[in-house]
Amino acid sequence: VKPLSVPTGFYRKEETLFTSLFRSGFINGERAATLTMDLDRLGLDHVVEGPSQETLAGTSSLPKIDFIIRQWERSNRPIFWIDPDTRVRRHPLLPQSIGCDFAIHRHSSGEMETGVMFFHQTEAARAFLDMWQRLTRDHANLPESFLLDQAWILASSQRQLETAWLPD
Repeated sequence: VKPLSVPTGFYRKEETLFTSLFRSGFINGERAATLTMDLDRLGLDHVVEGPSQETLAGTSSLPKIDFIIRQWERSNRPIFWIDPDTRVRRHPLLPQSIGCDFAIHRHSSGEMETGVMFFHQTEAARAFLDMWQRLTRDHANLPESFLLDQAWILASSQRQLETAWLPD
């Protein structure tokens, strides 16, 4: 299979919302500030938030998936999740250009890398997000990447879920 490449054309930066959520504490807050500076420098629309009062109170066991779904619903546009300790050097065009429902990097071991994920504004993407949220609620003690993979298997077995495997 040929590696994915970005088709030529014009892609508007405002079509995708870049999101991240960081835990309280100096290191994550500092890294999130660096991520915010990267996104500002590139002129990319973004929402980078610290923990909410609900998260601090311990009433939410799913801050990441809840945050992704909340931003997906509010923005009504594709969401590109980035972990707060990630650097963005240039506008990531690949998921936006191929028009998939979901994009992620999968390690050679088969494990999904949850640090960078793309969710388009499609019914299939929403069904996948709902499945991931439900599994995370029911099995909060299992690893996030495992639950995401199981949600992907279940969602893609029930409907077409166009998935792009991102390069390293």
